[in-house]
Amino acid sequence: MTKKRYAELDIAKGIGALLVITGHIQYISEGFRDFIVAFHIPLFFIIAGMLICIQEEDKKSLAKTVMKKSRSILQPYLIFSLIFIVAQYEAYKIGSTITLDLIKQNIFLTLILYGMSVLWFLGALFVGEMAFLGVVKLCKNKAPIWLILWLVVSCMANRWLQYYCAVNATDPYIIYKMYFFQMIIRIGIIAFLIGVGFYLWKYRKTVKMPAWVVGVFGVVCLLITLWISRMNGGVDLHFLVFQNELLYFAGAILGSVGVIAISTSVKGIEKFPLFRVLSFYGKNSLIVMLTHVDTYVMYASAILVMHYNKHITDYYGNAEFCIKLFLLVAAIEAVAIVIINRFFPWMVGKEERKK
Repeated sequence: MTKKRYAELDIAKGIGALLVITGHIQYISEGFRDFIVAFHIPLFFIIAGMLICIQEEDKKSLAKTVMKKSRSILQPYLIFSLIFIVAQYEAYKIGSTITLDLIKQNIFLTLILYGMSVLWFLGALFVGEMAFLGVVKLCKNKAPIWLILWLVVSCMANRWLQYYCAVNATDPYIIYKMYFFQMIIRIGIIAFLIGVGFYLWKYRKTVKMPAWVVGVFGVVCLLITLWISRMNGGVDLHFLVFQNELLYFAGAILGSVGVIAISTSVKGIEKFPLFRVLSFYGKNSLIVMLTHVDTYVMYASAILVMHYNKHITDYYGNAEFCIKLFLLVAAIEAVAIVIINRFFPWMVGKEERKK
């Protein structure tokens, strides 16, 4: 049976995937980066919550859900982690800057589901979804209250961890302790964001607005997020850098809602070429997130664009350079999507195509 797809969520994920690429371009302005990182990763967790609501996974057996998520989330997490660790070990053997300590650290991060590099997202998604479903099943109607309380405790614990790491900076194992406790703390934060998406989708029908009003609402949400990002500065959900927690979660939720609202407002014209492109990247956002950095696509693309644009002397904040780099990476990712879906779907937790 073919699952019903929601075009607005595919488009929203496509926007998110392209924002992830943009955010990893080291040459964009700091202000633009601050705006992107304010919400681009929370967007995926909030959409994950919406999909849980759509598929009614809260009403299904937790054991069956774990098996399903293990294939779609843990399988690509483990496969790509193994590939990157083996590649690092081979680089270490030929005398690169990769050290044995770094490889051991990445093995540790993989095993505790903290995740190395961009793979942290998959580990956090799996544990966060399981935690959210556990809270919903145990607490029923009081789940939102417990999720908020868990978020508050997690933020307090994160502040304590920062203090602990600063005081014990000379501890030879402090980096391992920090990563372990960050992984634990992150569970409550991700579960909360997933819960936001779940309850937004659950009660979405109580608010009815014309498409154009939804679009304007989305734009307003993004403008407020821009203002928040200017006030709060650079943040990073990966390493739990929030600056001001209230501003961070306000920006994360408003920015995500803004993208989803704008994506929803185009309903009826989603076949327009631009939206079909966004939908393409949205349906394959996992591949984009897994391959655009650690496979050196971004690095190689930057070198290529530099080579053919020698008239540009200062890359930082240069719109022409950043746009060309973005388009090249996006094009390469489109090829990667086609190749992986056609020949290696198992790498991203998909079933083999029937011949």
